[in-house]
Amino acid sequence: MLDREKLMNEGHLVINPLQFIPQLNDLELLINNEIWVDNPDLKKDTQYSYQLGYLMLSSKVVSVIPEDNYSPADYANNHEKLSLISYKYFKNYIDICQSIVNSKYFSSLNHTSYKIYELDIWKNTGGLDWHWDGSKFESHQANFFVMIYFTNETKWEENDGGVIEFGRVLDPIVVEDVNDPHRAHNFYSNTKIVPTNSIPPSHKTMLIGINTDPNWVHRVSPQTSDKARLALYFTF
Repeated sequence: MLDREKLMNEGHLVINPLQFIPQLNDLELLINNEIWVDNPDLKKDTQYSYQLGYLMLSSKVVSVIPEDNYSPADYANNHEKLSLISYKYFKNYIDICQSIVNSKYFSSLNHTSYKIYELDIWKNTGGLDWHWDGSKFESHQANFFVMIYFTNETKWEENDGGVIEFGRVLDPIVVEDVNDPHRAHNFYSNTKIVPTNSIPPSHKTMLIGINTDPNWVHRVSPQTSDKARLALYFTF
């Protein structure tokens, strides 16, 4: 069972993937069937994608968004503009991830069931600076996020890049400074942060992080190799 106290004290935990092998195998099959498209957000002078309300980190991206999180007008406009939402396997992704978070392992989080609020898939990464995923910019406030990595490497070297690193903010935080992505980026770029752990994206690595404490942040190093790195991210 997930150690809730340790999660809250450290901001993240690595999950033993052995208990979720069937789900991971099913997710891997889905991801390997995706058709990847160029990420138009890389053409903009910004780190953030405001069209869909979350960060796009990679050069190739498939975005899977639960439809009821957005007003019909906004949802239609987003789809027309970006054409990145994958409908073909949408229900499959959500069902599989729902079965993960509603398993006995997550019962220590004190909920009998959770809803998947957002699910993104990235191929490779250009990296990202220190940030947290819980700003009010989101159309919801999910308490947790999960990362699952699929690669062709059983052991990923840190110098290959694409490594997620967690840290703790030392300076006092004013809520207004971190609830907006632009202000949060400026705040985290100019504050004292102590790295606490780094996790390479080895095949079927799973981790969970909290979205409710802006003192716990994470960043991703730019990928320097051409090794396959597929990352599935969802919030609940």
